[in-house]
Amino acid sequence: MLYVLKFIHIFALVFGAGSGITNGILASRIIRNPNPGPPPEMVVALMKTMGKIGPIAMILLWLSGLGLVFVEYGTLDIGLLFYLKLAGATLALVTVLYIARMAMQAEAAGVPPDLKKIKRLSHVVWLGVITAVTFAIVMFN
Repeated sequence: MLYVLKFIHIFALVFGAGSGITNGILASRIIRNPNPGPPPEMVVALMKTMGKIGPIAMILLWLSGLGLVFVEYGTLDIGLLFYLKLAGATLALVTVLYIARMAMQAEAAGVPPDLKKIKRLSHVVWLGVITAVTFAIVMFN
């Protein structure tokens, strides 16, 4: 069970990070495009796909991470570093879910999402991810 949870955890981390990096780069390119106007439909479709993968990956990351802790330790009470890791992971998860909500609301309204706001929020996601990964490395070395 431990190896299955580790596989899911790493798999979700890779897909979550990949989708976040992809959407961040695309949003940045769209914002800096010297030819204003809507991006090509293929780019919009890719951003929507990545926007769905990110939240799913983050949720799988959380569930598998909690499973790993319970399989290995039997409790969440394993120290301050773990709580700091959880704080970073929580920041990332909440922000990713908020970005996904913003994108869904924009799509329902038939308007493009606010890419500048999404780009700023993506920095918050990365802060959370870096915090979580840093404390995970220190804690579970």
